[in-house]
Amino acid sequence: MGFFDILSSVGKSLISAAEEKSQEIMSETWLKMNTFDTQRLNSLIKAKGPTSILAKIALMKLYSRSRYDFTEYMMNDETKSALIRFCKSNTVQLYDKRYSNEILRIANEIIDQYS
Repeated sequence: MGFFDILSSVGKSLISAAEEKSQEIMSETWLKMNTFDTQRLNSLIKAKGPTSILAKIALMKLYSRSRYDFTEYMMNDETKSALIRFCKSNTVQLYDKRYSNEILRIANEIIDQYS
């Protein structure tokens, strides 16, 4: 095994570990947001900025709770494109942890409706 083969396998391991950690964080965040009402989700989105990862997860949760509030955020093109990119990302589409069915269903509905 040459130097570049070792370097390649280390790089792949790092990417895999990063994706695993992202999915773990998504699971924990999704679970915590189950207790949030729409007002608290809206406050979080406004405080973090609608293009942060935490806000994107909150937007997905808001989609499942209040389509009216969610639609207001989708009027902003930057927010809309950032959320659609997030919903199409490997982190979401290849998600296989807790709540995967619910998260994937919501992500695909957002993609279908807003792409």
